[in-house]
Amino acid sequence: MINVQSIEFYTGSQEEVLPGFSSDFPYIASRAKLDRYVERSVPWHWHRTVELFYVESGSVEYYTPGGKIQFPKGSGGLVNANVIHMTKAMPQTEETIQLLHIFDVSLLAGERGSRIENRYITPVAMAPTAAFISERECYRIFREYLHIAPAEYMRSYRMQKACQMLAEGQESVTEISHACGLGSSSYFGKVFYESMHCTPSEYRRKWQNSDRKGQR
Repeated sequence: MINVQSIEFYTGSQEEVLPGFSSDFPYIASRAKLDRYVERSVPWHWHRTVELFYVESGSVEYYTPGGKIQFPKGSGGLVNANVIHMTKAMPQTEETIQLLHIFDVSLLAGERGSRIENRYITPVAMAPTAAFISERECYRIFREYLHIAPAEYMRSYRMQKACQMLAEGQESVTEISHACGLGSSSYFGKVFYESMHCTPSEYRRKWQNSDRKGQR
């Protein structure tokens, strides 16, 4: 696990450069000392990979287009691929340190992609996913290495797909909720608001209006 205390971008982009990341083994682990970053924060950035994080000490505030959330010591979360975000160390006496696991989803199931992502529309049992180990052991390994339950990962991925469809397509909210495996439109509206702090319709208006302004 490498120690990091700064961020590098590709020229003319907010895409983060990931030193040591290789297509042969698309995974890197790092220990980020946020207090040593400029202004104790990581500026807005994105990457083509999934980011799993754990707050080892201190407290971290995460910002995404959907809002912000604070993660105290001992907690963690997931940022999906291609989601722009920034992080900020909260004022305190304790040093702020994050453990980061950044990987391509192909790592979960080979070059053809993750079984979870390929089947996000329908419920996914872990038994067929774990072809050579028990279902219980598969859950344990998933949690140990990714610090998130398979069901939480699935929900986050479904939400990412729903955001993409809302921003880029014209399907109704009901059609999107079913297409992403999120059930009824009322349930979809509830879990969407919990994650994004706005309704699906508000999210669509915000991002589609933003795209129109950018085209003028």
